Amino acid sequence: MITWRGHFMNGKITLITLALTAFLDSVGFGIIIPILPYYSLQLGATPIEYSLLTVTYSIAQLVFSPYISRLSDIRGRKNILTLGIGSEVVGYLIIGLSPYFYLLLLARFITGALTSNLPVILSYATELGKDNSRNIGIISGTFGVGFVAGPVIGGVLSPLGYRNTFLIVAGLAFLNLILVYLLVSNDNKKIAMRQASLKEIFRMSSSFFTLTLIIALSFAVLQGTLAFYGRYFYNWGPSQIGLVLGLVGIVQAVAQFLLVYRIIGKAGERIATTIGLSITFIAYILLSFPSNQILAYVSLVLLAMGNGIAQNSILTLLSKTLPPGSRSGGFGFAQSSTALGSLIGFPLGNTMFQVLSPNSEYFLCSALSILSIVYFHSIYANIVVKNREGDKPITR
Repeated sequence: MITWRGHFMNGKITLITLALTAFLDSVGFGIIIPILPYYSLQLGATPIEYSLLTVTYSIAQLVFSPYISRLSDIRGRKNILTLGIGSEVVGYLIIGLSPYFYLLLLARFITGALTSNLPVILSYATELGKDNSRNIGIISGTFGVGFVAGPVIGGVLSPLGYRNTFLIVAGLAFLNLILVYLLVSNDNKKIAMRQASLKEIFRMSSSFFTLTLIIALSFAVLQGTLAFYGRYFYNWGPSQIGLVLGLVGIVQAVAQFLLVYRIIGKAGERIATTIGLSITFIAYILLSFPSNQILAYVSLVLLAMGNGIAQNSILTLLSKTLPPGSRSGGFGFAQSSTALGSLIGFPLGNTMFQVLSPNSEYFLCSALSILSIVYFHSIYANIVVKNREGDKPITR
C-alpha cells in the first residue's frame, strides 16, 4: 500500500520541495536585508555598529559552514536542513522581540553559524538524478527568484513595522520547517561507506574554493559600490537601484533555469564556465568606462547572465569532483569562500571608490575576471586527471 507520505518521496516531488524550500529561505533573507539597517538604528546602533551585523554573519558562515554542511553527509540531509531552518526561526524571533542591539548580533551569529541550507539542498538535488546541472540550475534559480522577491515583499510589509515584519519572517521560516519535515526524506543518510574527513574534502575542493573566492570577491565589490556608482554617474536613487538589482536577479535566475544545463549538455562544463566568466569580464570592462545609462543596463544584464552560467557550471563540476558522501562539505567550502569574498570585497570596493576614482573598482573586477579564467583553465586538467582515476570521470 502506498501512503500519502510515500507518494511524495519520489524524485520529482522531492526536487520541487527542495526548490520551494530554497525559495522560502531566500525570500526570508531578502525581506530582512533592506530593513535591518533601519531597525538597528531604531535600537540605538550607529552605522559602524550596524556593519558588525554583516561582519558577524559572514564570519560565522566562513568558519562554520563547512562543518555544518559536512554533518549533512554524515547525519543526513534532512536533519541538518531542519537544524538550519530551525536556527533561522530562532534568530528571526530574537531579532523581532529584542529590545537591545547586542541581541541582534547574537541572533545573526546563531543564524550564520548553524545555517548552511543552500549547500545541503544542492547536495540533495545532485543525488536525485544524473542531470546535476539541471537540478543545480533549478535550485539556484529559485533561490535567486526568492532573493529578488524578498525586498519587494519587505516593502509591502514595512507599514506593519519592523518588529512585526521580522515576526512574519520567523513564521515564514517555521512554515518552511514544516514543509521540510513533512515532504523531505532522509534516505541519503550515511551515503558513503567510508566518510572522508573535512581535511580530505578541502583537499579535493581547494581549487574550487580559490576559484569561487576570486569570483565572489569581484561580485562583492560590485554589490558594495553599485549604489554609489549609479548615483555618481547616472543620478540613480534607491528606486532605480532596486529596479536594477531586481533585473539582475531575474536575468541570473533565467540563465540558471534555462541556459546552463543546455550549454553543459552540448559543450561540457569547461566551455560553459569559460563562456560565463568571459561574459562577466566584458560586463566589468563596460562598467569601467561609464558613458550612458543604456550601456550600464546592458552591462549589468550581461554580468547577471555570465555570473549565472559560470556559477552553476562550477557547482556542477564540483559535484562531479566529489563523491556523493562528501558533496555537502564541498558545497560548504564554496559557501565559505563566498563569505570570505564578501568580507574582503565590500570594504575594498568602497575604499577604491572613495580614494581612487568612482569607477576604479571595476578595473579591479575586470582583472579578477581575467584571473578567474586563467586560473580555471590551469586547474581543469588536474580535475580531469583526478576524476579519471576515481569513480566519476569528467570526459569533457
